[in-house]
Amino acid sequence: MPPTPGEGIHFTPKRAMTSFDNLVALANYQERLKDARRVVWRDRGEPVVEVETLRECLEHAARGGFRSGSLAFGIRACINLVLALIRIHRVPRDFRPALIRHAIFGEDTWRFAAMLGTFTSVYKFLINALPILIPALSPSKSSSAVDDESCDDLEAQLPTTSLVTRRWHAALAGAVAGGLAISWEKRSRRGLIAQQLFVRGLQGSYNSYTTRKGIRVPHGDVLVFTLACGQIMYAFLMRPDTLPRSYRAW
Repeated sequence: MPPTPGEGIHFTPKRAMTSFDNLVALANYQERLKDARRVVWRDRGEPVVEVETLRECLEHAARGGFRSGSLAFGIRACINLVLALIRIHRVPRDFRPALIRHAIFGEDTWRFAAMLGTFTSVYKFLINALPILIPALSPSKSSSAVDDESCDDLEAQLPTTSLVTRRWHAALAGAVAGGLAISWEKRSRRGLIAQQLFVRGLQGSYNSYTTRKGIRVPHGDVLVFTLACGQIMYAFLMRPDTLPRSYRAW
């Protein structure tokens, strides 16, 4: 059509409209992805969730277990992929895709993800559910050795959930979660993992005790970590039957 006098021809290319629609779709997708991420992941600086019912405990534990399981899956898959790429030149070309696929989605990757996911979910559920199932004693029934002023200071500094959490809650939750989590691994690896969990538990207990009592040992965390590694070296030299063959070879 001939242009109207004084006006130009206005034409919007179809390619530009398609690009605009793609940008809108991408923005909507990113928003939905953020909403889905908030279901599982906590934003940086967001306060810790306080649960009050068993249903909330179960949902909180499920989110934490999925988060730990996905992280464990990604870490183990990356490590297996790096190890596979190091020796891929010795593998025939036809078997290389299968090697890479097994490194990422192999049985070891799923076992590792299931182990850490189970530990986190079970621990989170028990540590939050035990104070609900077995309520702590009220301040009036607690020991008279603690005066009212110190109780007021403690209540002002700690969240409500930590006031009713006892040490045996954490010990019981950790023991049950560790026992169920380690069952996902192969029988040949359970001894090694149990040793590492035990020494890491001692390390965590030391850190918690020294922080609570105000005890400061120069490079104490390094010394405790050295003792933990020494336990593994003792098993390597004196009790090699407690370590899997792959670990001894490494």
